[in-house]
Amino acid sequence: MAWAGVTWAFWVGYAGSDDLFYSRYAYLLHRPPMNWWEFRIPYVMSLRSAFLLFGPTEFVAAIPTLLASLAIVASVAWMVGPEQGRDWKLWAAVALAITMPLDVGFRSVPAAPLFAAGILAVGTVCLLKGSGWVRILGSFLLACAFVTHEVSFFYIAVLCLTALVVDPRRLAVPVLACVALSVIAVAVECAAYNQLLGDPFARYRTAAGSTHSLPAGYDPDTGISGVAFYLWPLQKLVLSKHFGFDLALLLATGLICLKRLDTNQRIVWVTSFLVFLWLGYGTQVPWAYKPFYRQFHYYSPLIFGAASLLPATLSLATRRQRVAQLVVALCVLSHLALTASGGRWGQRVDVSRQLLDHSSRNPQTWFVTDVATMNDMYVVGGFRLPLNVVCINGPAVTGWLVLNKEPPNTPRFRFPEVHISGILVNVEGLATQEIEPEFKTFLELNSSDTPRVVAPTRLKWIFRPLRSLLAPANPPGWMVQSLGGAVIELERAARREATPRTQDP
Repeated sequence: MAWAGVTWAFWVGYAGSDDLFYSRYAYLLHRPPMNWWEFRIPYVMSLRSAFLLFGPTEFVAAIPTLLASLAIVASVAWMVGPEQGRDWKLWAAVALAITMPLDVGFRSVPAAPLFAAGILAVGTVCLLKGSGWVRILGSFLLACAFVTHEVSFFYIAVLCLTALVVDPRRLAVPVLACVALSVIAVAVECAAYNQLLGDPFARYRTAAGSTHSLPAGYDPDTGISGVAFYLWPLQKLVLSKHFGFDLALLLATGLICLKRLDTNQRIVWVTSFLVFLWLGYGTQVPWAYKPFYRQFHYYSPLIFGAASLLPATLSLATRRQRVAQLVVALCVLSHLALTASGGRWGQRVDVSRQLLDHSSRNPQTWFVTDVATMNDMYVVGGFRLPLNVVCINGPAVTGWLVLNKEPPNTPRFRFPEVHISGILVNVEGLATQEIEPEFKTFLELNSSDTPRVVAPTRLKWIFRPLRSLLAPANPPGWMVQSLGGAVIELERAARREATPRTQDP
């Protein structure tokens, strides 16, 4: 119930990023994969299965990651030990897992990283706490996680090496099984891509292609570079909006009581921080030093270790149960506070949904909007373009429209020329990302028309209960979660000649 409540309160759903590519490809599955998202076949197939069973809705798109989140919670509970059902550390660990901001922020978003983290968590606990065939099942799941998301390789490699060093007699066989099953999985995958694409290593070439021309110490998505790039992991270790204080506390308390942890706990603790160091300062590829982007979805596998170990290390390090319980309670509260004060990621899609609803209620009116909002509408609408909304044809439609993300020889979709009577303005989208010049110019030409609010401004969760006391008429940016959206109803006929559309393209 707590997990469901937190999920409902902080639901994200479609975020307007990688999830659009995953979802569209999973729904259509109309050609061999052509980019790194599409090559993550286990996740794509899980998403496709959900669509086939229940239809292409936003909630259905989140089912695989919701199940992965529940798998992490269950793995944490098993790691701490069901035999400790009356021990506060079991419930504390589960509470940490349920409220971990990184998990809360991604569990409802259709994307492969958290899905792979769920598989890694179950595989890890099966390998460490299972026996017989359960350990081999853990090895198999770890191999599946590698095929699901290639960055999982580093977690699996560190886990296997740590297990061999700490407890080789007990874990040598499952580790060797993991290696063998991973080799088999890669061989099958390579054979399939050789048949489909004529290149057995197509997936790995595609995944590594984005790093080829990228200078070391620069993240093109966030713009972080130079000294800030290398300080980023250390800053996030001390305090981050995705882990709170958990990693710093786990590092400090773990160093104090490492020898008193049991074998499985030591393996998970060492694995977690070696993976953290590699994601911060290691390389993505062996032939050059190419550090990872400064993005937290890579760190999803650490949710399992942080939640399952922190109550135990706090208890052993402080030697006072009440103190440890208080610290865990403060961590849970900090998780909720950090999530409630979270940023505006994914809010653009919510505005796009409300603009789509407005256009559906006015079927006789033709609207124009920007390409990013159109992409959101297409996916939210069940992979159908809205019947009475268009974009201005140009380079942005050709290059940015998700329908045109196809191989080079594929004919490009163009919107019909119609008489525009209204402009759907995603104010949140305009404030948080670059829009195409064609739409920007059209909007400026009609800026004298008065906009009508369709999606109101929303405050962050943490400020909503005190809106009447704290929120001014024009709240500052640090209080805003979404700037909302509006429609501009044009008084004149459309600026472009038109041939109305007769069917949904």
